[in-house]
Amino acid sequence: MIRMGGAGMAGASQGGLASMGAMTDSYGNIMDYNRAREMEEYNAQVNAANEEQRRKDALAARMAKSSGKAKGSNADPADVAMADAQIETMETILEGLRQGGLTGMMDGTVMKWADRLGISDWWTGSDDGSKRAYLRQLLQEFKVDQTLTKTALTKGAISNQEMTLFMSPFPDVALDNEGAWIPQIEKRLEIAKKIRAAVSSVGDDSDYTIEEIN
Repeated sequence: MIRMGGAGMAGASQGGLASMGAMTDSYGNIMDYNRAREMEEYNAQVNAANEEQRRKDALAARMAKSSGKAKGSNADPADVAMADAQIETMETILEGLRQGGLTGMMDGTVMKWADRLGISDWWTGSDDGSKRAYLRQLLQEFKVDQTLTKTALTKGAISNQEMTLFMSPFPDVALDNEGAWIPQIEKRLEIAKKIRAAVSSVGDDSDYTIEEIN
């Protein structure tokens, strides 16, 4: 309303029709801008969905490949695929954190919304903002989805201390910068690879089990 009123006042010196025309032009520009932002946000969501589908397809392919168990092995393809998926997620997150611009007082708040709404991409003419928005979404989902440890406890694969670290709270996206996040993800990745090795090497004589935990 302020922009429309200002445009109308600016055009008032040229007459009533000019004033009205300036107001309608201002309104049209605002609507065009809003539509463009909505389209950019939609495209960012589509890109994120496509990337997520790519990850799911890759996971399905690995599960299909793992379904032919090696002779004499009791390894569960679903457990192997679950471990592979979390390892891939952590590697993707870690790469993004090392590039920077994802977390902290500024990047995890103001820039987070600018990236999510497509403003960053509009301003820079690139898709870097959409990529950062996707990585933050991946990071947030990973904080919640600790399937590898919260629903499956591997006996003998890792120590109690490692299990405690893996299940410990994460840093905060808005408060902690990448320097706090990177060591956390690196350690979890190391532990996840140990769990993956234990899962994939289960044999007939192994005492490896998976227990449901609350």
